[in-house]
Amino acid sequence: MGWRPGQGIGPRVSYQQRRLQDELAGVPPPLEDPEAEKHTYAPRDIKIPNIPAKDNPFGIGYAPAAGLSTRNQDKTSGPIISGTKLFTSR
Repeated sequence: MGWRPGQGIGPRVSYQQRRLQDELAGVPPPLEDPEAEKHTYAPRDIKIPNIPAKDNPFGIGYAPAAGLSTRNQDKTSGPIISGTKLFTSR
């Protein structure tokens, strides 16, 4: 049970769709067989994209301190996030 190489992932495809996938993949076309059009076939396997490994402890898509600003506004000190003062020293 389970997935096996060459069995594809997804719904079965017709003979014409499989021949198109073969052409796009550079596989030589199969011999003509009138019986082949009566069946459905597993789709061609696709190449798995190379995704770089995650190298930080934050969540996916998180940019550390993206909204943090250390500008002094109104002569008060302390970090500002999106225009809202978190802490003030006075």
